[in-house]
Amino acid sequence: MALGMPRLSLVTFCMFGIYCAGASEEPCYGNVGDREVYAPYGSWALLNCTHNCTKVDWETRLIQKNRTKGPGWVSVEVKVGGYDIWRASDISCTVLSGREAVDNYITVIPYEIPRLVTLDMEDMLEEGKSYNVTCTVHGVAPIQNLRVTMLRGKEEIYNKTFKDDSRVGNITEPVTYQITAERSDNMEDFSCQATLALGTAIGNVTVPSANVPVRTFGASEEPCYGNIGDREVYAPFGDWTPLNCTHNCTLAAWESRLTKRNITKGPGWVSVEVGVGVTENEWGTSNISCTVLSGGEAVDNYVTVIPYKIPRLVTLDMEDMLEEGKSYIITCTVHGVAPIQNLRVTILRGKEEIYNKTFKDDSRVGNITEAVTYQITAERSDNMEDFSCQATLALGTVPGNKVRSSNIPVRTFGLPQAPYFNNTHWIKIGTKDTLSCVMPNASPPDNVTLTMLFDNTRLSVNKTKMADGTVEGRATIPPEYLLSINTYQARCKAELLGLSSEDSVDIHIYEPANINLTLSNTEVLLVETIRASCVLTNEHPDQYSVVIGLNGEDVCEDPKWDCNVTVKGTSPVANVTCKAFHKRNQGITYVTQQSVPVIGNNVWAFLCIVAFVFTGLLAMILVGTAALYLCRRKRKRDSYIVTQRRALRTPQCRTDSITS
Repeated sequence: MALGMPRLSLVTFCMFGIYCAGASEEPCYGNVGDREVYAPYGSWALLNCTHNCTKVDWETRLIQKNRTKGPGWVSVEVKVGGYDIWRASDISCTVLSGREAVDNYITVIPYEIPRLVTLDMEDMLEEGKSYNVTCTVHGVAPIQNLRVTMLRGKEEIYNKTFKDDSRVGNITEPVTYQITAERSDNMEDFSCQATLALGTAIGNVTVPSANVPVRTFGASEEPCYGNIGDREVYAPFGDWTPLNCTHNCTLAAWESRLTKRNITKGPGWVSVEVGVGVTENEWGTSNISCTVLSGGEAVDNYVTVIPYKIPRLVTLDMEDMLEEGKSYIITCTVHGVAPIQNLRVTILRGKEEIYNKTFKDDSRVGNITEAVTYQITAERSDNMEDFSCQATLALGTVPGNKVRSSNIPVRTFGLPQAPYFNNTHWIKIGTKDTLSCVMPNASPPDNVTLTMLFDNTRLSVNKTKMADGTVEGRATIPPEYLLSINTYQARCKAELLGLSSEDSVDIHIYEPANINLTLSNTEVLLVETIRASCVLTNEHPDQYSVVIGLNGEDVCEDPKWDCNVTVKGTSPVANVTCKAFHKRNQGITYVTQQSVPVIGNNVWAFLCIVAFVFTGLLAMILVGTAALYLCRRKRKRDSYIVTQRRALRTPQCRTDSITS
């Protein structure tokens, strides 16, 4: 039968006639010994039943194993506390006696011996004053079997039992008792103990606490002082820390709930060693007081003892191959630190601090493993940098304790741009040409792979790295593709550490234009017309457009027949051209020119000169005649004025003038 599986009882088997064929009519018995068995929680308890019956079996809800039978006995092992059950469990050795099932019960009781018993009380007692003494039993079961006893020296001063307590399970129980300090308490060792009664087989198990030696004192009327130095002391967890108090009092003592040892006194000082986390996993801060009696009153001078733990390890987790422009998470883990409120985590790139975090508002207490994450976007400047992080634990006036992770050297890579073809897309039929694919700004360029295809045919690529890091691939176009007019696709693919980018272009193989230009005249008169004929004699003339021009001006476009060109202007030569433009790429142009002399151009030039000279002379004659006329007129006027002035100067003239 599988362990822990439900099974039919012996009585059920007998009811169906399965199990009891030939059962004895005679009465018989089974004997299990002690009716109560105590067993450690989580262990296996071995049970034995002796009998003189023909049919016998164990019945229980507990997990079972190793069921064994022999002449007159049957045994089994049961799991104590399986399924997290702390309650007592009944198990029966059932025998068939006189055709009746008789149960012989055993009660199996899980127990847990206290792992620790502590006594908490002040060790400097003022006579006549009341004080609480607390004895704490850490982890006990069953509590109903517990007895807590407090002792002064060997004298029992208080005890408490819990037989009527209904709680079940592993329990930590504090017991408090109040005493009034007496002079007789001086130099006594106070302690307590927990006694667990575990039946007749095991008996009583006692776990004592450590002793607390007590000093008593009477009130002093003189005022005095105590000085403890720093108000905060950082102490390594799990170790002993010395404290010293100077004073000028008659009585001074250290009071604390922390475990103390090596209490030493001298003239004007008292020292002690306190255990931080020595007996308990207590990570909280603790106050310890150097208490002095000043003016009849107890004056406390407190020191706060703060447990700390330097991180045992700091690790940095991040990828070491970063794609430029992509975001990544950096995780810095500080393994085992306290107090976390004093922690500062810094993430560095080389010597540059890129992120830091503090925890001054964190409420957690204890030895903590803390993971700090930060997101970066990879840049090319990160290449070949060492990333790291460090944990700094500030411990008061002591310089910060730094624990650094190991470095992670980082490499970056990227294809920030696509490759491109750096050559003409139009190739003349029958010529040899090379494709050039350029991959700019790739990092690292040495790792770039270039693949080039022409009409899905893979080409042999010659790769070159330029001084600026640009990678160029060159490949020769197979000559068989250059023998006829066609359009092919060329592709270039750049690959780098899992990244890829590509470019494609159409490469056109074209036929050059063969132009046959014919003119009707070998010479021409001015304003006379020339008949021009332009014919393309190549195999595919339909790929080109034709334009006939005269002296740089277009005259006919794509003429179906001959083109009549009228000669104008004064140029002695008429330049007739035929231009052939590729219809899909006008950058491909072919030109043929013929020059025809223009007759009669010199006569016209002479006539123009004669006309110009005649016009000039006529203008000069007209201007001269006008000037001569104006000069004569001015001369007559000036002569008249002189004559009049002479006449006015004679006496007769003056007499006549006066008379009149």
